[in-house]
Amino acid sequence: MKVTLLFHRSVSANTTEVDVKDGIVTLRGDASSQAKKELTTEYAKDVEGVKDVNNEMTVSKTSEMTMARPVTQPKRIWSPNSPTM
Repeated sequence: MKVTLLFHRSVSANTTEVDVKDGIVTLRGDASSQAKKELTTEYAKDVEGVKDVNNEMTVSKTSEMTMARPVTQPKRIWSPNSPTM
């Protein structure tokens, strides 16, 4: 299972703990976004023999805040020597 996650660059196998029992996979660790958490679940489901996936991964707060921050334009500061706007 872990090898499968290593082949997908869009998820981090290094920060994902994988437990398998009776075909049921449990994922733990940190995901950098909700999308990556969900993608990890989908990759695990694609492995032959997997019956179900319990994804207990947490989404990093810093990543959520970075992703949620709106893009802003730099403020223009007027000075007597700058061209008029």
